[in-house]
Amino acid sequence: MDYISGEKEGSFSAKDVHDYLETRGITANLSTIYRNLDKLVDKNILVKFRSSKSDSGLYRVVDTTHSCHRHLHLQCRKCGKIYHLSGEFMNTIDSYIKSGYNFTLDCQNSLLTGICAECSKLEV
Repeated sequence: MDYISGEKEGSFSAKDVHDYLETRGITANLSTIYRNLDKLVDKNILVKFRSSKSDSGLYRVVDTTHSCHRHLHLQCRKCGKIYHLSGEFMNTIDSYIKSGYNFTLDCQNSLLTGICAECSKLEV
């Protein structure tokens, strides 16, 4: 939980948690870490999703202050930071999809990837 509490704006893998524990002298089996992370997903503390770079699972902390089930999420492929796409633009997207496709979005596990403005500046 110490590791997870420091990852509120990004995503992480089970291996990241494993490495964190090892640097603190704590031995933990990777499969045990996966089981515990999945329990946190079941308790709606974490969201599990697939990485855009590989087929491995990543996790992010559920942000209860942003009503994550009501909007899409953006994640920077470079730094991992997660942005909450909310407000009027999200309402426009939601209305467009509902009226044009008769489709209701389930945004809880949404993730659109790209490069954030900060990381874009570093590429120039």
